[in-house]
Amino acid sequence: MNDKEWESEIAKIPVETNVISSANILSISAGTTAIQQGDAGCGGRTLISIEDEGSTSWAVRVIPCHSQPYIVGDAEDPCSLKRIEILLGGNTEADTIAEALEFAAKTIREALNKQGINQSPPVVGSMDNSVGEGGVSDWAGGVVVTASSGEGSSSMTLKVNILPKDSAS
Repeated sequence: MNDKEWESEIAKIPVETNVISSANILSISAGTTAIQQGDAGCGGRTLISIEDEGSTSWAVRVIPCHSQPYIVGDAEDPCSLKRIEILLGGNTEADTIAEALEFAAKTIREALNKQGINQSPPVVGSMDNSVGEGGVSDWAGGVVVTASSGEGSSSMTLKVNILPKDSAS
């Protein structure tokens, strides 16, 4: 698959995006069209995209089947890697990647908890393409702000979870 084909595939997938802010800032977008009743040949695709929005130190090791592994980015350099994208094909791939990410999150949170490290970032935002009239309302643990620039145009909902200062301990 070339870059143009990649962009064409991911453009078909509706995604939701979360922005997670702490000492670094990451955004994660995820979505699927996998309810196509079959394997990758039936057209179902799942996308996970993680982007550095500020000061994220990370690297990715890619291990192809028929060539040598290679590393992209530098875990010591917060400016070395901008975004990673993962595209999967098929229904079961959507299900298994969701389960795998849930396992990874649980494992990392448990390790952080054992070390006494606060695993909840101070601010979590969620953006989607919801259409709304605009306004501010309460949401469990934070505030929801909905903005719309008029009929027929796109709008954005931003959910911000603001934790009390003393909850970081």
